[in-house]
Amino acid sequence: MFTTAISVILGTVVSTLIPIVWVKLAGGTVMIAYGLREAKGLIGQRAIEEEERKLESTKGALRAFLGMFIALAILDLAGDATMILTIILAAQYSDRVLVFTATCVGLIGATAFETALGNRLGRMLTPNRLRYIAVVVFVALGSLIIITSL
Repeated sequence: MFTTAISVILGTVVSTLIPIVWVKLAGGTVMIAYGLREAKGLIGQRAIEEEERKLESTKGALRAFLGMFIALAILDLAGDATMILTIILAAQYSDRVLVFTATCVGLIGATAFETALGNRLGRMLTPNRLRYIAVVVFVALGSLIIITSL
């Protein structure tokens, strides 16, 4: 939630300095670039694999929880798609509390869905195929943001 609050504040500041269309174009471009870099395997693949190995070898729910919490917090602080989208939404809408609340609830719901989906897909697809799906999603979302902002 800390990074969500930072994203909302950053979106508020950005919206006063830069027209929303440019914020959306930049956000869409960053998402496409993120997808393309992911396609090349340049974003955190080694770190993710290392964390997965650590989690597999750890015993106890608390250690697994703390490991995932720390890994996700670091990745989130480094900037990911949710942070970019939160900045775009905060720049677009004037009700900052609503953006913050909706983003937090959305992240919780998405995490629950992703956990269930990942559990199922992990049994059917290889990690590389999942990465290709992620690339398509990032490029599609980035393209959609750019197209709708023009």
